Amino acid sequence: MDVPATIEDKDDSTGLVYTVSLNHVTTTDVTVTVTLGSGAGHSDAADYSDIGGAQHNGKIGLHGDTGKVTYDGATTVTIVIPAGSKSVSFIVDPTLEANQDAFNAEGMEKVVATITGTSDNVTAATDIVDNAGASATGVIYDGNAISLRNLDGDFTLKYSLSSSIAEKGDFGYTIGANSGENDPMVTTDYNDTVYVGYYQSGKETTSYSNVANLQDNGPDGTKTDGNQSITTVDLGAGDDLMVIRGNMLANTRVYTGEGNDTFTMDGMNTALRVMYAGSYIFTESGDDIVTIKRTGVTNAGQIYLGSGSDTFIQGDATDNNDTTLSGLLDLGSGTKDISNMPKEYLSVYQDGSNLSLGNDNNIDTATDVNTVTIYGSVSGEILGGYGSDNITVTKNLTGNISVGDNADTLTAGWIYGGSTVSMGDGNDTVTITDGAYNTTISLGAGDDVFDATSGVMGDSAYATVVNGEDGNDTFKLGTIAKNLTIDAGAGDDIVVLTKDYDSTSSGNQGYINGGEGSDTLVLTGTISVNLAAGKNEGIAGFEKVDMTVGSDLKADNAAQLVKLTASDVLGINDNSTIYISGDANDKVDLGADGAGSLGTFTATATTVKATALDGIEHTYTLYSSVSGANVYIDNNIIDANGVI
Repeated sequence: MDVPATIEDKDDSTGLVYTVSLNHVTTTDVTVTVTLGSGAGHSDAADYSDIGGAQHNGKIGLHGDTGKVTYDGATTVTIVIPAGSKSVSFIVDPTLEANQDAFNAEGMEKVVATITGTSDNVTAATDIVDNAGASATGVIYDGNAISLRNLDGDFTLKYSLSSSIAEKGDFGYTIGANSGENDPMVTTDYNDTVYVGYYQSGKETTSYSNVANLQDNGPDGTKTDGNQSITTVDLGAGDDLMVIRGNMLANTRVYTGEGNDTFTMDGMNTALRVMYAGSYIFTESGDDIVTIKRTGVTNAGQIYLGSGSDTFIQGDATDNNDTTLSGLLDLGSGTKDISNMPKEYLSVYQDGSNLSLGNDNNIDTATDVNTVTIYGSVSGEILGGYGSDNITVTKNLTGNISVGDNADTLTAGWIYGGSTVSMGDGNDTVTITDGAYNTTISLGAGDDVFDATSGVMGDSAYATVVNGEDGNDTFKLGTIAKNLTIDAGAGDDIVVLTKDYDSTSSGNQGYINGGEGSDTLVLTGTISVNLAAGKNEGIAGFEKVDMTVGSDLKADNAAQLVKLTASDVLGINDNSTIYISGDANDKVDLGADGAGSLGTFTATATTVKATALDGIEHTYTLYSSVSGANVYIDNNIIDANGVI
């Protein structure tokens, strides 16, 4: 309805402002009588008169400093336009009633101001933006929480549930904005609050409390979305709140609109999916928060958080830590070339009015930060974009995650089931707390950190691949099983081993390649590492072994043992040369036989200086082999008789 509007609130300065104007300035005061009525809509004096116990008592009074306004408490407003003036304005400040333990059933209300008399035969007219002659109409939107047992029909800015039918029944009935006594409980471009399965006060009801499409009948069931079998919710602009106690069933859509919106779904019907495959949430522009407390069987919905810095929470850290996301969570994956929004996302109402419905491009900016916490598992898909995406999955990731180019983080319990993870370019961090197998993880370009210190990487039956790609990456590894491939890629990378490693035994297995660049293998804790290369296993592509730091890459003096032979050195990098840093507690077994034979190596008089990861300059002595293998060993190790 294209008329001026206001909403019930606690602000005395907001309301409907009516201006009464003369056609010329007079030399005497002019009195104008205005009668307030409801026109075709609904309104009465209680909507703008003092009501005891209300949260905010409405009023009618002078707007501005000129003139005089009196109100009889019913329907008559008397305006005095002083001599020398041409107009006076008055404000209708609507009453905001107290929220009740009841369902809300108040639609929008029309206030029609009509001039019914003037003094001295002077012509006057009301005016709100557009002068409509002798009367002007404004609309008051309900400022209380809109509360429903269930939501089974369209609920939008223009077409919505009949307030009378929604109050009496558990089904929806979509009607038009001009349907007379069946006035709709429309949403607004203000800050809306919508409860499904709650009373107006926020108290829980005993209904199923779902958003569904059991009844989207009525004369206007197709005018929002073109389909009487689809329920569409449009919250419009403003910082809106929608809370659903139940679930979202198939063929339902929620557009939260512009603004910083909050959407919460309890998912209390745990025998059902919290969202079905044909259900969609579009939070659009703004910094939005979506919380799914329980998923029941699973969350198979399609959730598009849109542009802005958004937060998504599924489950609860203590009570509901077994939820599953099997659908799609899109954090704003659009690009400059494509918005990535589905065909179900309609840009305008389908009534021919061209009224905007969905207008977000789903494109995050580089400064947007998204936070995702899933207390449970993901078997579906999570997509990110230009913003920084921070994702936590406390249990199992068996689906796919792909985020864009920025500094992103992923923390997961187990990753397996043929899942793929693509972190995009940027300085990313991936943390695996339990383990990973049967998966491919790509860190993308950038200085990335991959931390599986507490987990188990690899499995005897499935291939597990982690690609560092370009950049100075850091890998922290715990227990390593079979069929693991770590390819650090180009750049000066660091791989930290925290457990014994020996590709010649039946224990830790896997292939670890430092790739191009000057790469360092770090040994931490009291461990033993054999640099021997086996079939599809072993360590290659490293120029340095460092035993001076711990897993945090800070100085540490734990005792480590590294074993190697001349053939190992010849195959470890293109230069057949390796530097080994350490302290008096560490040992180097040249020959890898524990016999003190030094293998085929001989100490030389050649020394060099270089700084280790502990930040200290160390002196190294060259041990060479006739085969061409060269090992520079830290004098701290040599002086403590650590070369064996």
